[in-house]
Amino acid sequence: MIRKKVTILNLLNISLTRRYIPAVILISFFIIMSNIINMSAIDKNKELGKIINISGKQRMLSQKLVIAAANYISTKDLQYKSELEDVMIEMEQAHKYLLTKVFTDKLRKLYYYNNLNANLLCYFDIFHNLIKTNEQEYFDEARLEAAFILKQLNLAVKEYEEYAKEQLNTMLKYELILTFITLLVLLLEVVFIFRPASKQIEHDKKALNELNSNLQDKVKEQTKELQKNIDIVSNYVIFSKTNKKGIITEVSDAFCNISGYTRDELIGQPHNIIRHHDMHKDIFKDVWETIENDHVWSGEIKNLGKNGDYYWTSTIITPEKDLAGNHIGYMAIRHDITSKKDFELQSEQLIQSEKMASLGEMIGNIAHQWRQPLSTISTTISSMQVQKEIGILDDETFEVSCERTLENVDYLSKTIDTFRNFIKGEKVYREFVLQDEIAQAVGISSSILKDNNILLIDNINYKDKIKVRMTTGELPQVIINILNNAKDILLEKDISLPSVEISMNVEDSKVIIKIEDNAGGVPDNIITKIFEPYFTTKHQSQGTGLGLHMSYQIIHDSLNGQLYVKNSDKGAVFFIELPLDSKI
Repeated sequence: MIRKKVTILNLLNISLTRRYIPAVILISFFIIMSNIINMSAIDKNKELGKIINISGKQRMLSQKLVIAAANYISTKDLQYKSELEDVMIEMEQAHKYLLTKVFTDKLRKLYYYNNLNANLLCYFDIFHNLIKTNEQEYFDEARLEAAFILKQLNLAVKEYEEYAKEQLNTMLKYELILTFITLLVLLLEVVFIFRPASKQIEHDKKALNELNSNLQDKVKEQTKELQKNIDIVSNYVIFSKTNKKGIITEVSDAFCNISGYTRDELIGQPHNIIRHHDMHKDIFKDVWETIENDHVWSGEIKNLGKNGDYYWTSTIITPEKDLAGNHIGYMAIRHDITSKKDFELQSEQLIQSEKMASLGEMIGNIAHQWRQPLSTISTTISSMQVQKEIGILDDETFEVSCERTLENVDYLSKTIDTFRNFIKGEKVYREFVLQDEIAQAVGISSSILKDNNILLIDNINYKDKIKVRMTTGELPQVIINILNNAKDILLEKDISLPSVEISMNVEDSKVIIKIEDNAGGVPDNIITKIFEPYFTTKHQSQGTGLGLHMSYQIIHDSLNGQLYVKNSDKGAVFFIELPLDSKI
């Protein structure tokens, strides 16, 4: 009887189960679909979180690169170099990952139309070159690019965040729709389906909310870190933005510090507020013509601070556009070069002083050259007067004396012509006979060398004339400087039989002038420094250390040649190499 009741109950349960099979299947389907969508949403959220995290991290790393490079450039510490290389690897990996996540049209436009991908690759190349060469110019270039890269990365992070929001909203909509349908079906079978399904939904929502909360916390953390890096850039980069009319809309702290103005005093004003009266208006006309034609302008500008002091900046101005390509204003990045410009001015003044000193030496050389012919003229005229007084001056003696006097006068006249050609200040390039230029220098220096008992050995071939393109007086000035240095060292070392030899030979497409003394040579510890500015072994009252440096600049910069020194078994040998145009 009991067994029969159990059987009936079992049959009843089976009947009830069969009765609700369609509902159970339908509800199970929606529950399964809900779980699949929820798991997909969780995975999608994780992926979106990773993308936003990496894009924000890439934005931070772009600035961290500049900071690590600054530490490495300033200290040359290998630890900072290793840190710079690690940051480079991390940022390149982040870029490769994000290139696979360019989902939207705006991202594709940013990466490829607005060249974020190309700009980042260029940015990486700059740092690779910096790591390889450790040269300041790559650091300066990287620092100038940093602000522009940061701006584009900000746009990328913003677009990824917008994309993430859209994806989350879409998934929430699907979840709400599916939940609503599921609830309707659950009304058919509350006992078997509703409670576990409801608990699972609540659990999934809680997990989703926790994930969203974690995602928001990470975004806040990245934003905080980004703001910190932006503050660092603002403190060290002289940066400003203007609208299309040139009115300042944004400035960095570094801009305020160097100009002396506050941010409130600068924003809303044109850049004329810091214009220095030394800068000609044509310069700013060129600036506007360049940037209005959608080109980048770069150059050096002298500015006026609020306190009346000047400062120099190396400036790059670029047109600024929005994502649609519309021109909205201009962005300028500057680098303080006041110390460099002041140093150049001081160097120019000292070089002028050295030129005047060289001129004084040459006047002394001319005086030595004039002493003998003037003495001869005086003796000849006195002799003629005495002979006339005692009545023994015949016509032949008179003619010989006059001829000798005229020869000496002609010599003096040629000396004046040589000196006048030497001191001409004109900077006009033309072809000169090389031997004539050498003869000028030898002629001016020969007397002072002879008066100091220094033998001048002239091995120049004056017959086969060589024509070289140069400017008046510059080559003789270099040769005279070298001969004067040879004279000084020969006298300083008190060489018993002092001599200087000058020779010349032609090799391929260049001519080489050699000036060799027998003073024993230049010490090894200073031979690489003698052409540096302000380097001298003389007493301060005897030289500024700019004579050989000025000679080096003339040969390298003005005459497009080479000037260097080597030691021989006798002494120092100075080599002057000049490009050869033609023979005549």
